[in-house]
Amino acid sequence: VAAPSSSSSDFSWDSLFERYQRERNSNRVAIDYFWDRYLRRFINEMKISAVEDFTLSHFREFIEWRRDYWKNHPEEAKKSPKNIAKEPRQSTLKENLTMANTILTTLYSYVDKPRPDFTTVNRQFASRVARTAHRSKKTRGFALTPEHYQELITEMKHWAFDDSVYNIHHRYARQRLYFAVTLTYLTRARPGTELKNIKRRNLTWNNYGNISTYRIETTGKVGARTLLMEMDDTSNSKENQLFRRWAENLDIEFPGLNFDDPNAYVFAGSVK
Repeated sequence: VAAPSSSSSDFSWDSLFERYQRERNSNRVAIDYFWDRYLRRFINEMKISAVEDFTLSHFREFIEWRRDYWKNHPEEAKKSPKNIAKEPRQSTLKENLTMANTILTTLYSYVDKPRPDFTTVNRQFASRVARTAHRSKKTRGFALTPEHYQELITEMKHWAFDDSVYNIHHRYARQRLYFAVTLTYLTRARPGTELKNIKRRNLTWNNYGNISTYRIETTGKVGARTLLMEMDDTSNSKENQLFRRWAENLDIEFPGLNFDDPNAYVFAGSVK
């Protein structure tokens, strides 16, 4: 049975959410907290009077509003739980957007109205997270500081590209290690499961807005994964371009190692 529409005198956001609480299978406390702390407050501040008035524009605005919530509520921040991050990670924002999508989709069904395509916005946000400047806040950390990494990679480059090393297997082994360190640092790829599964045909070149990005599809512990590396004028762009040229010319630089096969593994030859 549809709930009262916005034109009804007994319409209320809270009554709809109470119905959502009763009918949902999950008893997650996080959803209740999310509704009370964030989504309901956003609705109040935006003065959205009805479910059908919650548009895609509001949905996009909500995630920015959520990102800055604790900054914009400093008094509340002093009393917030210790595990609440004042600057939420992108993964937290994505989870919040997913919860908002789930709640709003259900509430739209209650009032028997066609909902906007919240799911597409959610996917676009997840894609944007992977390619923006927030990469420095990735969930998976790294043991090296930028200073240590630069020192290490500078010394390794002289060693990896030493022209006096004529043995083809030795040259490949050195350069493979050099680029393994580079990619592990820049993409947070798992050295064992993800780097070894990269094939030459998985390397593609793409442009995302103002950022040129090197895209690598691989598989690993958690299934298929896409590694992204910035290829613009950042300090690491030269390393990425060097890797691209190296990977594209493996069959020329190392003849006889089966790199003419598009299914050859970049970091393990044609056979792992």
